[in-house]
This record gives sequence, C-alpha cells and structure tokens, in this order.
Amino acid sequence: MQKIFKTVFLFILLTALHSNVFGGDSFEERLQKFGAGYAKGYSTPFATAFGAGLNSGIFHTADVSTGIDVYVGVKLMAALIPNSARTFDADLSDLNAVRGIAGAYPTPVTTATIFGGKGKTVGLITGPGDSLKLADGSDLKIVPFAVPHITIGNIFGTRAILRFFPSQKISDFGEFSFYGIGIQHDVSQYLIGVPFDWSAHIMYQSLKVKPLIESSAFSIGTEVSKTLTVLTVYGGIAYETSNMKFKYNWTPVIAGVPGQQKEVKFDLTGENTIRLTAGLSLKLLIFHISADYSVAKQPVATVGLGIAI
Repeated sequence: MQKIFKTVFLFILLTALHSNVFGGDSFEERLQKFGAGYAKGYSTPFATAFGAGLNSGIFHTADVSTGIDVYVGVKLMAALIPNSARTFDADLSDLNAVRGIAGAYPTPVTTATIFGGKGKTVGLITGPGDSLKLADGSDLKIVPFAVPHITIGNIFGTRAILRFFPSQKISDFGEFSFYGIGIQHDVSQYLIGVPFDWSAHIMYQSLKVKPLIESSAFSIGTEVSKTLTVLTVYGGIAYETSNMKFKYNWTPVIAGVPGQQKEVKFDLTGENTIRLTAGLSLKLLIFHISADYSVAKQPVATVGLGIAI
C-alpha cells in the first residue's frame, strides 16, 4: 500500500515540477530564464496552492475518545485556483540591471503566473531592439495533490498524525524527502454535556526536492463533529502558514546571446492564513471515505480513502 501511495504522490508532484505536462518548458526551465524578482511573482500562487494542499485532510472527525484507533489511507486534494492567482505584475528590474547599454524593458508588466495563460511579449522602452517573451502559465484551474495519511491513537485523548516517505534519490529529479507529524487532542473530555465531539490539532510538514525546492507547511486549529451511526458530519477552523525556498541557475539572454550564469535563491511565503472546513465521512466496516471543502484565499477540496479500525 505504501508503494501505491508513493507512486501516486511522486507522479503528481514531479510531473508538475519537471515534465512537459504544462506544454513546452517545465516549471524549473521557466524559472531558469528569469531572475528572482520575476520568479517570485510567477511562483507565489504555486507556493500558496502547494501549502494549502499539504494543510488539507488533516482530520475527518473530532472524535478522539480514548481507545485503540488506527487509520491508514491516502488524502487526495484539489486546489481550486482563483482568477486572482492567474496574473501578476512582473518585476523585470533584475534583468534590466544586467542588460546595461542593451536597453531596458518596461517594469512592472502584468502577465501570466504559473497557473495563468500565455505570457506577454514586451519590447524595449529605450528604442528598437530584442523583444522579451515572458513565461507562459500552465492554464490550470485545478491542481491535484496526494499524500499518505496515518493516524494512531488514542492515548489520554490524543491521536498521532503521520505522513511520511523515506528520503531517496530519484533520477533526473534530485533528492526527494517528505514527512509530516502532528497531534489531535480531545477537548470534549474537559467539558460536561457537550452534544458533539470537539478536538484541536497541530501539524507540521516538510517536503524537499533538492536542489530546486524546499517547502514546509504548518496548521493549528480546532474542529467539531457529530456521528450518526455510520455517517459523521465535521467542520473546523484553522490558522495555517506555508513557506517554499527556491534555488536554481539563471542565465540571462541579452540580444540573443547567453550571459554569465547566476545562482538565484529566494523564499516565498504562501498567502494562505485562515481556513474554514466542512465535510462528511462514511465508515462501512473497516472502510472509510471522507470528503470536505475548505474556504480560504486558496480553496481546497479533499477526499480521503482508507482503512480504519
């Protein structure tokens, strides 16, 4: 089962980052044509969507009553890209700085993000000369994610949440590693006569695809649920953050001639902060399915499939 989870997760992540699934250049190849100023704006929606995806599916019930409780499954997420994340104002000042007497491009320029459509073509503001084609986007409105999800409990009303792949080197991609660890704690046990289950969670996750990306996500929140025989209705509110570090080599092209290669490093903070989640889960014997939707700056729909005892 772990092999299946790993195959699904790696396929979704690595094709998005490195293959021609977007048509034309890969994500990494697009970044390598521009400096940090441009790449930050182009990539921010990806960092936001990726962080929001990782911070999804953390819970599917608020029932953390003491007793043996084990869940092994996979969480499938779909980040629904808003129109506001499809364009940005591109900063071309770093490119203008290395062009010198070759002339400057207008900046900022409104163009496509990684999730947008066609990138704009701009000419020099200093007179005739070489035009610049800005990077196209993927034209994606839905971005899928998948992670293995394991919970083990419950000791004194506390459940451990685990997401994990061992570190490994993958040909053509680099070194890949992923882990997530968290806890969900029963709040209901401290209250008398509450007609629903109430718990709180905290979760940290780290994903690295070296040398290009290092990413982390953090979520803390509270959730409630009510179980009616085999059906559970649940909802919650959470505060979340995400961070993504990029590292790549940029070779500026001036008048059609490649210039000196430069190493580019920068950090991005996802724009996701507060989310509201509502969902349903169904348990038939040992089989468990859940579905929820999170309302946030970056909305996410999540489906969970697993085995629970």
